[in-house]
Amino acid sequence: MKKGMALLALLVLAGCAKNTDMTRLMDLRSKAHFRDQRVLHLTFPQIQMALFKHEAACGSAPEFALEPGQTAYARLTDTPLEGSDYKQIVYAELVLYQGSDVETILDKTAERDWRTRATTYSYYAGGAVDERIAKMFNAITHPQDCTGLGVGAQADEGQAEK
Repeated sequence: MKKGMALLALLVLAGCAKNTDMTRLMDLRSKAHFRDQRVLHLTFPQIQMALFKHEAACGSAPEFALEPGQTAYARLTDTPLEGSDYKQIVYAELVLYQGSDVETILDKTAERDWRTRATTYSYYAGGAVDERIAKMFNAITHPQDCTGLGVGAQADEGQAEK
């Protein structure tokens, strides 16, 4: 009986222990780690198609994943090749907003303006992180551009706005 109680106490204490070396994805979602927010005039399937095209053209792309059980929430992650620690990751929360029906009622040829809000987080800040964020969204807006420099990004105002 005493051994069972000691084992139970050990398990409870082990469950309370915190690993301070690893940063969890949920830890990034704070004001302290906020880096960027922008609006993409694209739907989730259009974003996925752009990432597939970028991966086919360039060999790699940020990872897109829908939140389990949610159709309007997704995440985009850019993980460096050398590590899997969340301190090195660039993470974007995506929220899909449905366009208004009012415009389509007034003008039958008009299409809905679907928008996706992307809020980006990273443990580290600075020029290198800003460059990774720009490359991550460049993979969506210009999937055939493997340089990540955003060739023609300023000329293409209709795709993304800050």
